Amino acid sequence: MSRPTRSSLVLTVLVALLSAAASSAQEGPANTASLPPSASSTPRTTDALRFVSPLRTYTVFDPDPASSSSSDAAINAPRRKFFPRFRAGLAAERREREAIKDELQAELLSEAEGGDNSEGYGREWAAMEEAKDEVRRGAEEARVERAHDRAVAAYDRRSTGRAAIASLTPSGARAKADGKDLQFVGVINPGRVADKKVTWYARPKPATSKWSVRLVHVNRDAVLRDMFTAGKIDVFGSYINSGKKVLDRDGEPTLQPALEGKYTVRSRNWRNAWNFNPLHFFSDSSGMYWRERRLTPGIYTDGRAVYESAYRYRDGKNGMKPVGTLDGYLRSGNADKERVEEIKRRLREDGPDVVVED
Repeated sequence: MSRPTRSSLVLTVLVALLSAAASSAQEGPANTASLPPSASSTPRTTDALRFVSPLRTYTVFDPDPASSSSSDAAINAPRRKFFPRFRAGLAAERREREAIKDELQAELLSEAEGGDNSEGYGREWAAMEEAKDEVRRGAEEARVERAHDRAVAAYDRRSTGRAAIASLTPSGARAKADGKDLQFVGVINPGRVADKKVTWYARPKPATSKWSVRLVHVNRDAVLRDMFTAGKIDVFGSYINSGKKVLDRDGEPTLQPALEGKYTVRSRNWRNAWNFNPLHFFSDSSGMYWRERRLTPGIYTDGRAVYESAYRYRDGKNGMKPVGTLDGYLRSGNADKERVEEIKRRLREDGPDVVVED
């Protein structure tokens, strides 16, 4: 019998540990049920992965035909018509009484400022005031009743008009086109669009469809990315120097340019020759699809540091090697006064030669 070596002992210990871990994993639910989560599980180092759909919709489906008769009867019930009509009349009465109250307070204030004329009435002052109050209350009640009647009549006219509009064929929520109902789709616009929150579209409703209204919240960035990876669109970017001053942490202006990016999306189709540009095809040098075109050798700056372009032929990648700061380069004397002024002008007015996006 041979003596076990150190490596075999280590292997035996590892196998024993693995078997113990496997047995504890099989018996884990029964033994760790009463332990707290921190003691029974290892700490998480990453967040949960969530998949978000680029399209989120809210659909209003049509009512069930079996229950449509009962729902129509409930909608056309007399109490459904009476309560809104009665509420409109009460609201008009409340507004009219508040107006009468304000007028009475103004009248009492004017009488108080003009003085008390009750001495001229003599003994009949109380009777005359009571008669005046009775006449005023009658006029107020008649005024309130007229306001109630006007509000109820206006409500009846509005309800009749809505019913007439809904019954018309060319327009309304129940409009029809070529004998078919319409489906309405509302696209929720992003927050940067301020003129319209929702853009509505309509189309003839298919015979097999069971919905009439749908709201769609579109993640435009995700949709554009999917179309770009599928080869349906191309994204073109242009960068403009706005000329605005960029301040540092102390609020002092720097030489860094303020760039603004503008992007356009063009579809690939036979009408635009799939965005083919013969000028780029014959003028731009390129190798394999994964190799980057080499930048013009020289010195570059972003207004803060100075870089020297480099190219790694093994991977076909460009790079920028920092060699110093722009202030140090301008004060070093390597560039004359005219060259310094030209660099400042270009940083202030011209567009960039190379753009690296994060």
